[in-house]
Amino acid sequence: MIRLVPDDALWSPPSREHGIDESTETQLRVYGCELIQKAGTLLKLQAVTKASAQVILHRFYYRKSFAAFDVRRTAAACVVLAGKMEEDCRRVQDIITVFYHLQQKEEQPDVNAQGIPPLDPSSQVCRKMESDVLRIERYLLRELGFMMERVLRHPHTLALQYINMIKGLPRHHEVATRTWGYLNDSLRTNLCCRVQPEVIAAASVYLACCDLSVALPRESRWYELLEVDWRQLEMAARTILKLYTLPAAKYIDVKNNPAAQQQQPAKDALLPTPSPVPAASSVDEGESSGPPKATQDGDDKQLQQGAGDGQAQTAECGSVSQHRRRADGPSEGEKEGGGKRQRVE
Repeated sequence: MIRLVPDDALWSPPSREHGIDESTETQLRVYGCELIQKAGTLLKLQAVTKASAQVILHRFYYRKSFAAFDVRRTAAACVVLAGKMEEDCRRVQDIITVFYHLQQKEEQPDVNAQGIPPLDPSSQVCRKMESDVLRIERYLLRELGFMMERVLRHPHTLALQYINMIKGLPRHHEVATRTWGYLNDSLRTNLCCRVQPEVIAAASVYLACCDLSVALPRESRWYELLEVDWRQLEMAARTILKLYTLPAAKYIDVKNNPAAQQQQPAKDALLPTPSPVPAASSVDEGESSGPPKATQDGDDKQLQQGAGDGQAQTAECGSVSQHRRRADGPSEGEKEGGGKRQRVE
């Protein structure tokens, strides 16, 4: 099990003391994670490195404020540290150059990428960026360094194992690919600090199956076989869906303007629910609608025992097919569920 962020820190993170509201902090977290994803792609980092960098960023901002540490510089420092931890290092100069290039593209959207001059290694701007990034890396190590192994455990491998448990799952490849997309999208939320990786993995599989109208075992209580509580699974699924209701993430200079662009929080997204629930009704935060009432014949013995004679009633889950996807699916080798090392490529 990984060490989760305490409830008091989740409800009252350091940024609140500097006048940064919840919606602004959420937007900055999403922005920082998307920046890491873009930079990691340009740097050709492994997916596990990009995932670890995003988890480090979420963890760090439950100890320090966005007003005290600029999210752009912190994202770069997270890439530096994650690369060292995952043995996927890049030169600090290369990382700074990529983040500088991305910043210039944001600030000059009308300028072609080739028209942006490269960062001069001998310039004052470059030296300042390098100093800031290395300084923040030291803060990351001081705040998180002694428990990195207890926080960097990603749900991707678990999700593939869950899918492979149900041998006869229809549209197996599509479910795996959609699950992978939800897993990568979940990195932009703070779920990695709130629940165990098993919960995120199960919620991603559930959403993928709902998206594709693929039935899951009803009577077997499949989520319990994965040692996942239904209420936690439902909360994780709702959190992932809520991500798609947010406005496009953008940089906010909260250091110089702490109250900048405070927005109304996004409404809770409706969780895909079985058809017996009236379409007009909503799922309250404090109440659980129960697991999806659907069946699926599987080869796993536990699933067979729970499903009884396989004649349980079925119901389709609501569609979430309009949601964004920001990641490719797993490779064929990874879908076989293997490897000692966690791979999220």
